[in-house]
Parts: sequence; structure tokens; C-alpha cells
Amino acid sequence: MKGSILIWLALGMGLRLLLLFQPPVEDNSWIRQTQTADAIQSWVTAGHPSWDAGVSWRGNTGARLALEFPLYNFLVYGGVGAGLDVSGRLVSALLWGAGFLLLQGIWRRWLDERETFWANMLFVFSPVSIAFGQAIMPEMLVQFLGLALVILLFQYERNPSRIYWWSLVAMGALGALIKLPGFSHYYVMLGLILFFRDRWKVFAQARLWIGGIFTLAVLWWWSRYTQSVNSMFFSEWTATANLQGFLGRWEDRFQPVYWIRLFFYLFVLVGTPAAWLTVILGGTSALKNWLKLPLLAPWLAGLGVMVLVWGPRTCMGHAYYCLPFLVPVCGLFGKAASLISGRGKCAWLGLGILAGCLPMTAYLLRPDLTLRSTTEWMRENIPAEELVILKANHSVYTREYPQLPGFSYLSGRRVWVWTRFLDSEEKKRALETSRWIVETLPPDREPGWEKIRKAIKGHQRPMEDISGLIQETGAILVHQTPALRAFRIPLKP
Repeated sequence: MKGSILIWLALGMGLRLLLLFQPPVEDNSWIRQTQTADAIQSWVTAGHPSWDAGVSWRGNTGARLALEFPLYNFLVYGGVGAGLDVSGRLVSALLWGAGFLLLQGIWRRWLDERETFWANMLFVFSPVSIAFGQAIMPEMLVQFLGLALVILLFQYERNPSRIYWWSLVAMGALGALIKLPGFSHYYVMLGLILFFRDRWKVFAQARLWIGGIFTLAVLWWWSRYTQSVNSMFFSEWTATANLQGFLGRWEDRFQPVYWIRLFFYLFVLVGTPAAWLTVILGGTSALKNWLKLPLLAPWLAGLGVMVLVWGPRTCMGHAYYCLPFLVPVCGLFGKAASLISGRGKCAWLGLGILAGCLPMTAYLLRPDLTLRSTTEWMRENIPAEELVILKANHSVYTREYPQLPGFSYLSGRRVWVWTRFLDSEEKKRALETSRWIVETLPPDREPGWEKIRKAIKGHQRPMEDISGLIQETGAILVHQTPALRAFRIPLKP
């Protein structure tokens, strides 16, 4: 058993080091990854870390930004001597490996040896796990903290000592600081376990109130800090606006498009079609055995609450927010696969998992070629001290989104991201300080998968015409390819 765990661990680590020496240009996640990388780069430039970070995509404003609690950033900064991108991907892969080892403690309480084999296979080969297990973002840290919290819950169930309780409080507060929407289901899980254990007497326990007050105080402190840092340049990312943005509109929870997205993410990115077919073939026996697993019912209840509270802006809109579903899904698959594989179908089942994993992993890891070629051209042709007005017209996901650090981070050039959301004062400043305009262009032909993606996500934003901007600045076209146009803005007399 230990040998197979080490084999799965080595295989999983290898898959999560595929892009170790590659910059974060994955089309599915570069915006989020470069937000993190850009923040760490600002620390490197300053020579020291801090709670917030400078940003490179707001021109020369000197804007600073604080998002999630930067524990992951601190870990990456500690290894930045190897290169920021390498350090970021390596830290995520190592956190995945540490989480995998913690997961074995859950499997020992849930599964037998055969079931563990299959559950580990899906955990290793799950497309969303491979893709974000090497991404420069804190998802693997959140996953590690969540798995550690579940292990502590098992221990607390058996021995409700103070050390386990305060370890739970500390672990929960840290996870909530980093990613509250993606960690909140563990609080639902903890609350239900405590209530089922002690019923109404739980509310008379001083440790519950002290732990709750401590957690709220920590979250309040961080929200006040982000509010003070972000209010000047990032009003949409103040603590209040962030909370409102994640909650969204209540009526969105009744829109079919969001549930279609969640189904798609769970069906092909968390699990695979072969895994779900296995669950169906496993029938009610596998489902009943799964539902009897200790702590699973409150875990599932927590996930249900997460979907209802945060869903449209998290797991119904972004694949990486579906990572909290991975462990329960792997447990279910392990139960079902054990029944099916006992009928001599091991090889076919393994091939089926791989057949679903490989294309969807390739889909999640595919590069944004326009981003890569544009930033390479900018780095080679634009002097480091000159500012750039950037219009990202090549993708419906970038045309109206004002927070695009990818171009500035990857090129090493300061950028004004030109959208209708840029206020008049900053537009004026951008026109006064920039020497270049770079526009990315949409592809002549869209691949079929992109049409499917747009239909699922409901994105149809039109390309924005910047001819007025070109005319106003008197910019001169100096370079054009199918991917981009670059203009030089002449100096005013």
C-alpha cells in the first residue's frame, strides 16, 4: 500500500511540474496567475515583502493592491532566487504533494485498499487538479489547509481536546483569510459536526464563542486593511465591494447558465466522463456506501451552502473554485470503481480515466498564444522606461476587464489597460504619459472548443474600436501581425 502511494505521489508531482519552466500564459487562468505573480514581482523590485503590493497595469500611478492574505506569496518569495515563475509553480506542486499525503489519512477512515487505489488515481489525474496544481495562485495552499482541517476534525471527533480545537480555529481562520468563498464550506461542516455531537449544549461552550470571536476579529482586521489600501485605486476591490461582488445578485442562482457551467466543470474537469459512468454503473450500492462515510454528510452540506451563497461568482463561473468538490468525488469514484474493477475491467477503467483526463488537461493548460507573442514583442522592442496603452481585443474575456496584469508582468513594461472602466483622470494621464499603443487582435477563425466555451460561459462581448484613440494621439503604426498592432505615439512639441 505504501509503495502504491509513493508511485501515485511521484506521478502526480511529475504531472504538476510539466510547466515548471514556462511563464503563466495558460489561457484559462493567466489573469489570476499574473495577479499573484505581479504582486510578488513588486516585492522583488522593492527588495522586501509587505501585506500589499504595487501593480504594474495602472501606469505610473503608484497604485497598490491587497487581495487575499499573502501567505502563498510569502512562500513563493522565499524561493524567488530560482526565478519567480519557477518558484511559484514549484510551491504549488509541493503543496499539492503535501495535500496528497494528508488525503491518505482521510482515505484510511473512508476506503479500503482497492478503493483507495482508484480514488488516488482520480485525484492524481483530475484535469482541474493537474492544471491548478502547478498554477501560480494560492489554490493548492487552500486545498492543503482544508485537508489539514478535515484531519483535525477526525481527531477532534475522537478526542475533543483544547489543542485540537484551537488548531481547528487557527487553520480555519487562515484558510478564510486566504479565500473565504472557497473555504467557507468547512465552517458549515464544522458547525454541523459540533451541533450533531453536543446538540444545543454546544452554544454554552466558551471555546466556541472565543474561537468565533477570534475568527471574526481576524477577518475584520484584514477587511479593514484591504479597505484602506484599495479604496484609492481599486474601489471594486474594497472589502465591501468584494463581498458584494462575490455574493452577486440573488436571482443569478436561478439562471440555468450557471448550473450548466457547474455541471460542465464537475463532469469533465473535476471528474471525467469515465469516472461518472463508473459511478452510474456502481449503482445504489456504491452510493449508499459513500453516503455512510464519516463526516461526509456535513461536508456535502457545506458544499451545498457554498454553491447557494457564492456559486454564481465562484464554482459556477471559474473552474478552480470547483476544487473543494474533488475529494468527495474521488471518494465516490473509489467506492464505485472498486465494485466495477472487481469484474475484470481494471485496464478499461484506467484507460477511460486517462482518455477523459488528457484532452481536458490540455484544454486547461493551453497557452494564450496572442498574450505570449505580444508580450515577447513588447519586451524586445519597447524601452523599459516607456509606458504603454494596452487594448486587449483578442479575447471576449479581456476586452472589458480592467485588471489585466499579464501584459505588464510578462513584458516587464508598465501598462495602462484601456477599457471603458478607466476613469477620465486616468485616461487623461495615460494619454499624457504613454509612448506606445498596443492592441491585440482576435483570431481570424475560432476553434470549435472556443465556441462551446463561449456558449457555456455566456460571453459575447464585442471588439472595441480604438480608431478614435489612434486619431487623438496621432499614433503611427510601426508593427502589425495577425495577433497585434503596435503604434508609436509621437512626442508633442
